[in-house]
Parts: sequence; C-alpha cells; structure tokens
Amino acid sequence: ITQPLLAGFGLATNERFIRIAKRNAQSTDLAFKAQVIATVTQVEGIYWDLVNAYQNEQINERSLGFANQTLSDDQKQLQLQAIPAMQVMTDQSAVATAEGNLTVARASLRLNELLMKNALTKVDDPAIDEMPVIPLDLHAEPDPNADKSIDELIAEAEKKRPEVALS
Repeated sequence: ITQPLLAGFGLATNERFIRIAKRNAQSTDLAFKAQVIATVTQVEGIYWDLVNAYQNEQINERSLGFANQTLSDDQKQLQLQAIPAMQVMTDQSAVATAEGNLTVARASLRLNELLMKNALTKVDDPAIDEMPVIPLDLHAEPDPNADKSIDELIAEAEKKRPEVALS
C-alpha cells in the first residue's frame, strides 16, 4: 500500500508553471526582436532600391540630354553637309531609346517611392501619394564586419540571432 501523502508538496510544483511562463516570455521577446530585425532589414532594402532607382533616373536624364545635344549638333553638321543623313537617323534612334529608358526609370522610381511610402505609413492620403521621396543618404556606410573572418561572423550570428536562441 502506498500513500502519496507528500505528493504536490513544496515549491517545485508551482515553480514549474513559473518556469514555463518565463520561457514563454523569453520566446515572445525573441520573436519580437526577430520581427524588428526583419522589418528594419526590409525597410533598409526598400530604401537602397529607392536610391538605385533615383540614381538610375538621373543617369537616364543626363543620357537623354546628351543624345539630344548630339542630335542637335549632327543636324547642324548635316545642314553644312559635313556628315551623312544616316548619322542623324542614328542619333534620332538614340534619342528615342534614351526617352524610352528615361520613361522606364521614372516608372521604377515611382514604384520604389510608393513602396517606401507604404512601408513607412499606412495612411491613405492623396497628398502623401503625390509627394516625391528624395533619398538623402546616397552612399552606404562602410561595413564594420569587413575585416572579420567568416568563422568569426558565423559564431557571432549564432550567439546573437533571435531565431537561434528561440529554437
């Protein structure tokens, strides 16, 4: 005959639920930290895509200006009969190509502006939709981890990544 007289007696029974609650709180904190890291990384990626689109649009504007200037110069030379008419047709083709590239670059810039606005604000305001987004920081900071070895970086990531701690 056994009598569980002291079954459930002591602190261990209640500590179990406290330990479970603490682990759940740690898991929630780590999940929140992982979500913050993912959100910041996503917004940073959107920002650098915006910078790339902004610079691409500026390059295509200069390219169109150069193509127009070349066409103008060659038309003047054609009037003086210094170059063949085929050269002017080639220049006209270059201008049309540059205009098409500029249109694509502007559409890409507009898309990246909208992605940035959607990432930063959830308000549906027509005034915000019409505002241009001009990136101010056009060059990334130098990578502080560039001088570290891959093994060092992997070890540091294993220590600091919330997904690793969560698992």
